Amino acid sequence: MAAETMRDIFKRAFQHAGVELSDNKKNHIYLAFVTGMECAIKEKGSVCFTRIGTFYTKRANKIERRGVNPRTRKPQIIQVPERKVVRFRASRFIRRFLND
Repeated sequence: MAAETMRDIFKRAFQHAGVELSDNKKNHIYLAFVTGMECAIKEKGSVCFTRIGTFYTKRANKIERRGVNPRTRKPQIIQVPERKVVRFRASRFIRRFLND
């Protein structure tokens, strides 16, 4: 089963609300939402959707590890730089809904 895309969710929401908009306007609304979400996560570190869950950033501390250089096929120790990753924590409502 394929995952539902954000665009599909937006289409369903517009249909459910009975809103008739051109595909171009729907696309603009979708892009504005995604851009706003990206900015909020970058500036604030998290975005909370009531009854859905929270997207938040977390530092991914990676340790040195043994890897293989694909060109030379020689094993070597590489340093993976620290970076931020986005995580999602589902709300209690969603967790209960899925487990009932």
